[in-house]
Amino acid sequence: MDLIWAEYGPHYVKVRKLCNLELFTPKRLEALRPIREDEVTAMVGNIYKDCTKSGDTGEIRAEVREQIDTKVAEWREEGKAEIEPGVLFIDKVHMLDIESPHGIPIDFLDRLLIISTQPYKEEEIRKILDIRCQEEDVEMSEDARVLLTKIGVNTSLRYAIHLITSAALACQKRKGKVVEVEDITRVYNLFYDVKRLTQYLMEYQSQYMFKEISAGEAEEDETTAMVS
Repeated sequence: MDLIWAEYGPHYVKVRKLCNLELFTPKRLEALRPIREDEVTAMVGNIYKDCTKSGDTGEIRAEVREQIDTKVAEWREEGKAEIEPGVLFIDKVHMLDIESPHGIPIDFLDRLLIISTQPYKEEEIRKILDIRCQEEDVEMSEDARVLLTKIGVNTSLRYAIHLITSAALACQKRKGKVVEVEDITRVYNLFYDVKRLTQYLMEYQSQYMFKEISAGEAEEDETTAMVS
């Protein structure tokens, strides 16, 4: 569709009348609806296809690595940076569940490194939680930190870290400035860890749909066995 520029006058009134009566009538718009839907579907498909493609980052040259190492060494000598050794865990791989529903691709599995690790000690969990609180600007009382550390020991470190943000929100809701034990207890009762969730599902499994499916499959197996 083209745009028409015209001064206000008889010509403008005629063009506007033509657009209202001919171009934008309900009948014409309804006739063009399938075309618009196809265009939107094609656009969404192209966006989805582009999202699944990984960008070509290229290989980092040795010169670039040397420059980065030199700059980091300078910052370390000047006291602007500190090097803390750690391990990078790939938590989620984009579109891997869709692209490889059968499991991890072989070419990806060959490049993985298996490292024997030991569970975190209570002091280490406490230190990690303290660092996370500093990074998220969350002020927490000493009793709340002790309780959160015990939760991390009994459940998992990831679960305890997630409770920091939730407890901070609970503290803001009651218009507090420091996260207390009551905030940790509240979010702990709201969000289940893996062990408690498994126990809950086993306790109330008779009320879920998969229980009915399993019972139906069991009846079919018994019927088949009797016929055989």
